[in-house]
Amino acid sequence: MPLIPTAEAVISELHRVFPAKRPDLEGPLSDSTMLDEEVVGLKEAFADKDDWTVIDPEWLVRQPDNYSSAMGFLSDEAICFYIPAFIKADLLGITGETLCQPEFQLTHGLDEESRNRPIWNQNEWPDRTDRWLDHAVTRWRRLSQAQCGAVVQYLEWKKSDDEFAASSIQQALDFFWYSRAGISTH
Repeated sequence: MPLIPTAEAVISELHRVFPAKRPDLEGPLSDSTMLDEEVVGLKEAFADKDDWTVIDPEWLVRQPDNYSSAMGFLSDEAICFYIPAFIKADLLGITGETLCQPEFQLTHGLDEESRNRPIWNQNEWPDRTDRWLDHAVTRWRRLSQAQCGAVVQYLEWKKSDDEFAASSIQQALDFFWYSRAGISTH
């Protein structure tokens, strides 16, 4: 059984392996094509947030405009930059809505329940065959091995802290995160 890291140790590792300053994004901050309040608010809220280490966690989990949905609308490139800020907020006990909590974002599509589920409603979009697994792998492929190691530390901590999510977290760790972090489980 792996040693469960402390919240302080995970935060320290996040600071060590994730760059503090946001590089120039190759793509947009949000890849959503929706023009509703949440997406517009997200782009405005994060436009000048180029250092994740100084983002106020209380502010972060309410974005955009108190919808607490930022992680769901950030582009893959942007979420890979901001994920340590969201993880840090959770480690500090500051959380937003369930769908935007880091462990959900880091496990959805990688656990057994969601892995092969289609993203699109097959009745409305019969030509779309994307699965949540495809989305998750694409989303997190930008993270380095060391960054994936920090994610593993967080997920191990979260698994010990949240028995409701523990099974899903373990499935995602076994299926994806351990190997991406270069951790052998044999």
